[in-house]
Amino acid sequence: MKIEVKGVKEMAEKLKALPDKVAKRFMAAAMKKGAEPILADAIGNAPYRTGHLISQMNISSRSKSGETQVRVGVGDAYYAIMAEGGSTGPGKRIQKKVPFMGPALERNAAEATEITAKELKQKIETEMAKPSA
Repeated sequence: MKIEVKGVKEMAEKLKALPDKVAKRFMAAAMKKGAEPILADAIGNAPYRTGHLISQMNISSRSKSGETQVRVGVGDAYYAIMAEGGSTGPGKRIQKKVPFMGPALERNAAEATEITAKELKQKIETEMAKPSA
């Protein structure tokens, strides 16, 4: 899979011109917005329809060492990993693979990148247009 985003150098320069706290906030918000299609796809293909797994699925972010990370996760639904990759239990008990998170990322990576870039560009341009105090 090849993902190409144009204008990254220009966005990076504008992002560096902003104060660190603003830049981190913008990056996290843009990446969360970009992760929404991945989350929606994962929810739509989740193997359990009881509602607990779906209610635990979320988007979270953190900034560490100047790097912003966004995660589409499943909270405390520990059994999601067993559904995603399959598992074997005692005796002959087998949990078949029902991947839903990995395929959601693969199907939506390009769209997520595009949404993130557009959102970040819009936030930077809005902030740069504000008069300096």
